[in-house]
Amino acid sequence: GGIVVHSDGVIMAPSLGTTFAIVELPKGEGAGVMGSSARINSRGFGVVPHLAAYYINDVQITLEGASTELEVDNASQKVAPVEGSIVRLKFTGTTGRPLLIVLQTQSGRRVPIGASVSDAQGNEVGTVGQGSRAMVRVQTLKDRLKVVWGDKPEETCLVNFSLDETTKANANGFTLLKLRCEVAGAEGLAAQNSK
Repeated sequence: GGIVVHSDGVIMAPSLGTTFAIVELPKGEGAGVMGSSARINSRGFGVVPHLAAYYINDVQITLEGASTELEVDNASQKVAPVEGSIVRLKFTGTTGRPLLIVLQTQSGRRVPIGASVSDAQGNEVGTVGQGSRAMVRVQTLKDRLKVVWGDKPEETCLVNFSLDETTKANANGFTLLKLRCEVAGAEGLAAQNSK
């Protein structure tokens, strides 16, 4: 086995080799590294042993074993270390509750694929896929989401959701919701059409 002491703590590893990497993934406990026995510990660090010196090594994070609330922004990095070096690779991720929301508009019109979904603070939290299904990752149990697929007022809708601790996720880790998405400017359009 091996012990790695670095500026942010100590990491235990089954083996090291002469060239290895320290992988940092905050809140990534349980995540692994493809093709390696490396696991991210509770402090967000892991060791990838036996990197090939002077060659490009592709270090990929796998979420198998990690919380379903974790999403890695860029799960792969390439590194070509020199013999005997220790490289540090920092990965970023976000955590939040994964939701699969089936969006229903007043008119019954489907929300287009690729529409962006943002939270009340303006942070992008997901996108709309086939069948008006939005895959989002939220930080709160209650919020208003904004779905946008164009520049016109009628190409935006708002959806409110409210969860509690008893709302269960499915086997894939997603909480399934069917919610009405109120098209912005719908009242104004209805008034104009009635004149």
